[in-house]
Amino acid sequence: MNENKNKNKNNEVSNEQVNLWSLLLKVVLLVLFAVATLVFLVIYIKKNFELPDEALVLPRSLEDAKILSNIFTKYTNENRNKLIFVYSYIYVWKSSFGLPGSIVMNILGGALFGEVAIPVVIILSSIGASFCYFLSKLCLGSLLNYYAADKIKSLENKIKQNEGNLFFYLLFIRLFPITPNWFINIASPLIKIRFFPHFFLSNLIGLLSYNIFTTQAGFILLSLKSTKEILNAGFFAKTVPLSILALIPPLFGNKIK
Repeated sequence: MNENKNKNKNNEVSNEQVNLWSLLLKVVLLVLFAVATLVFLVIYIKKNFELPDEALVLPRSLEDAKILSNIFTKYTNENRNKLIFVYSYIYVWKSSFGLPGSIVMNILGGALFGEVAIPVVIILSSIGASFCYFLSKLCLGSLLNYYAADKIKSLENKIKQNEGNLFFYLLFIRLFPITPNWFINIASPLIKIRFFPHFFLSNLIGLLSYNIFTTQAGFILLSLKSTKEILNAGFFAKTVPLSILALIPPLFGNKIK
C-alpha cells in the first residue's frame, strides 16, 4: 500500500514538473514571437517614417496618445495608408497578446483619422480579440490558468449558470465590463466558449458603443486631461441601458442566478 502511495506521489510530482516545463517552453516561444513581430514593426516604421525616438513606443497613457498624435499628424495626408497599417498593426498586436489599453488606441485612432477611425477600430477590435482567443488556445491560456485559476473558475461557474442564455450573458459582460475584456478574451477558450457565434458576435456587438464613444473622444484629444473624462456619467448613461436590454432574455428566462 505504501509503495503504491509513493508511486502515485512520484507520478504527481513528475506530472507537475512536466506541466511546468511545458508552460515555460510556451512562455519562451510566446515572448520570442511577440518580440519578432514587434521588431518587424520597428523596422517598417524606421523605413517609411522619419521619426524621433520617442515615437517608437507602445501607447499606454493619454499623454502617449497626445505625443504620438502630434508626431504622426503630418503623415495623415501624405502617407495615410502606411500610417493606417502601422496603427492597425499596433492595435492588433496589443489586443492579440491580451495587453490592456484599448481606450488609448481608440482615442489615438480618432485623433489621427477622424470619422474613418470608427469602422477601423470596430474591425481591429474584433480581429485582435479573435487572435487573442486562438493564441490562448495555443499557449496564452496556459499562462493565465497558472496565475489566475480561481478567477477563471469563477467565470466558468457564471457561464454554467447562464448556459441557457449564454450569448446574452456574454453580451452583458461586454457591455458592462465588470470583468476586463482582455481576461474574457484569454479565458473564453479555456472555459469552452465557442468562437462563433458566441465569442465573436458578443465581442463585436458588446463593444460597439465603447469603441464608438472612445474613438469619438479622440476628436478632442488635446483638450482631454484624463481617460476618466471619457468614462464618465455620460458614457455609462449610454451603455447601461444597452446592458439592461441584454439582460432581458435571461431575466425573463429565469436563467441568471
